[in-house]
Amino acid sequence: MLLSLVTVFLGIAGLLYWWMVFVLLVSCTVAGWLLACAHRPERRPGKQRWWKQWRSRPGETAFLVPLLLLTIGSLIWVLLVHALMPPYEWDEISYHLALAKMYAEQHHIVYVPFIVHSNRPMNTEMLFTLALLIGSDVAPHLLMWAMSLLTGVGLYLQKCTDLLFRQNEVRLYLLRGDGCDDP
Repeated sequence: MLLSLVTVFLGIAGLLYWWMVFVLLVSCTVAGWLLACAHRPERRPGKQRWWKQWRSRPGETAFLVPLLLLTIGSLIWVLLVHALMPPYEWDEISYHLALAKMYAEQHHIVYVPFIVHSNRPMNTEMLFTLALLIGSDVAPHLLMWAMSLLTGVGLYLQKCTDLLFRQNEVRLYLLRGDGCDDP
């Protein structure tokens, strides 16, 4: 979201050029790297990584791991093949990519009277503008593919942390002994 908002401000200022996109992406990459390195959690010496825990139980995971990898791999493959296709759906041709192309050609956000949606440039159109400034018509599809993948990973990680917090809450509840005092 921050990247699309910065793109809106670049569009308002008339700075939608490929070199500005390069500077923006490099600065975001460096900032993300610095934040990731600064907030890296400490690794406890006794704790095993999840793949080492799975390898320690070969009988239980002999069927589950290949099935899981096949399912996830086939889903990623189907989405990637769809992402590599040229734009063909009506909404992306009529306004999503059309607006992004007009913004990239004019190097700023412009009013387009024949497209109603041009009055409010949305986050996705701004990211598509960045992708088109890089120079590829397939890049917006690949951007959506990456966002789908990252959304799935984020949902999985959120579920894992929710389960971890719930387990800790249950442990604290049982350690406090509040449940035993009820009449």
